[in-house]
Amino acid sequence: MKVVFLLFLVFFTSLFTIAQESKRVTYDQLGLSFVIPLGWQPQEINQGILLQKPGLAGFIFASTHDQNLEELKADALKPLQDEQGTNLKLIDNLQDLGAHSIAGYYQGLLEGSPAKCYIIGIENPTGGLGVTIIAASQPDLFSEQLREAAIEFASSFQFQKIEKSAEIQEWRSFLSGMRLTYMESYNSPSTSVGGISGGYNIKRTIDLCPQGYFNSGNSSSIQMDGLGMNNSNQKGQGTWDIVLGTDGMLHLELKDHAGEIRYYRLEYIDQKLYLNGERYFRNSDGSDGPICN
Repeated sequence: MKVVFLLFLVFFTSLFTIAQESKRVTYDQLGLSFVIPLGWQPQEINQGILLQKPGLAGFIFASTHDQNLEELKADALKPLQDEQGTNLKLIDNLQDLGAHSIAGYYQGLLEGSPAKCYIIGIENPTGGLGVTIIAASQPDLFSEQLREAAIEFASSFQFQKIEKSAEIQEWRSFLSGMRLTYMESYNSPSTSVGGISGGYNIKRTIDLCPQGYFNSGNSSSIQMDGLGMNNSNQKGQGTWDIVLGTDGMLHLELKDHAGEIRYYRLEYIDQKLYLNGERYFRNSDGSDGPICN
């Protein structure tokens, strides 16, 4: 199970309010809804929902994922690790909680702190984004009440199919055969005669070839990354596609031949293209066009 761990950050103000009579919360963009268990206080944090209950040790955190049930099971058997000091291992057999969900106990380090966790992975039966729920506390403070609250929370999730095929196809047509270029420059003039001045120029390119492969590079590269580096029939640096991201928005997916995957959130505002909030230019012709040999 892929789990988002960055939990011990400064909490952000919640973007929604929940009455204590257990109203259903709906995220239309994600195609899901849920009910907060009575007595638990929710907060939106790190693209997820954090739940805490006064007087009860630990927390519950829910975030989205894009895996099916078989992928969840395969990942659940592996150690859960990240670069923030998390290393959790399954300490018992996986449990089937229903036709579309699994769960298990994990123990180890959570962002560098000893922790015991009960993690639930839920597959979206409509084929959209699923949900991962983690209930965690210090090992000696983990309680059955915490686990039961996580199960109650998980059982409340409902999924609605999000139809984005037309929008995905529109983005594919809009970007196919294009070079996407990001440019940034900065110059710092000297404040005195004979003083030191400086600056920088940044240029990044992503070539999206109609055949489904891509090449990328930057102004400091000797050559385009991926060109001339393959000794197989694979073309370019990898493949590209438009996919639904775990934030419910459409993303440009770049999957290189080594297996690394990069995602760029797509936006088109005031006739300007943005990838992850940065302005990119589309070009298709001449020296500014894509290299798709």
